[in-house]
Amino acid sequence: MTVGVVFCHGAWGYDDDLRLAESLGAHPGDGYDVRFPRLPDDDDAAEERGMRVIGDEIARAP
Repeated sequence: MTVGVVFCHGAWGYDDDLRLAESLGAHPGDGYDVRFPRLPDDDDAAEERGMRVIGDEIARAP
C-alpha cells in the first residue's frame, strides 16, 4: 500500500521549502508518494486558488 503525503510550503514560499520537501521525499522509504505542489500565491497560500491546488494534489494522492 502506498501512502500519499502532500507537503505544502509555508509563507516564505516554494523555493525556501524546496530542500526540506526534497529531503522528505528522499527519506521516508518505500510506500510513500510525497508531493510538493507549487502554490499560485506564495504570500497567501490559503487563498482560493491555493486551496484548489492542494485539494487536487490530495485527490491524486494514492
